[in-house]
Amino acid sequence: DGSMTIVGDLAQSTGPFARGSWDEVATALAQTHPVEHRALEYGYRVPRQVMELAAKLLPYAAPEIEPPAVVRDAPEDPELIEAPAEEHCERAIAAARGYAGRGLSVGIICPDESRHLVLEELERQKVKWNDGTDGALGQGINLVSPVGSKGLEFDAVVVVSPHVMVEEDEHGYRMLYI
Repeated sequence: DGSMTIVGDLAQSTGPFARGSWDEVATALAQTHPVEHRALEYGYRVPRQVMELAAKLLPYAAPEIEPPAVVRDAPEDPELIEAPAEEHCERAIAAARGYAGRGLSVGIICPDESRHLVLEELERQKVKWNDGTDGALGQGINLVSPVGSKGLEFDAVVVVSPHVMVEEDEHGYRMLYI
């Protein structure tokens, strides 16, 4: 007989129970109370520059979602580095080392298909890192999967092979949006 408030971002809804609309969520809850839907208008966690980049994915990830108005700026714009496939890991680790060298916590978000290549490159460069797969996150460089990155916050994020991330998951655009 109670009520509840559910807050979430449908553009981040992934996995076997992913939903495309709040009506689908309400139906799945099998509730009898009236449902009231209100879209959040403002975002405070994600900086404006990052949301502007992520919002370009919304037509593919969740076409019905409007991006929020963001209330804060990042110290710098996101940097997109295009590299040949054989250089993805080397370039990603160089970028991560640059951020970590400034004292930032860094997440390297790596699709499963590329993980072994990133691990080989970390070893080759003798880079100290934390394995997010084991929950061992910390200051410096952290290696996590797209699924494992959900809900985490880092000072800087490096995404390895985003096209692979999109291709290897049925909700790939949503994983990249996250």
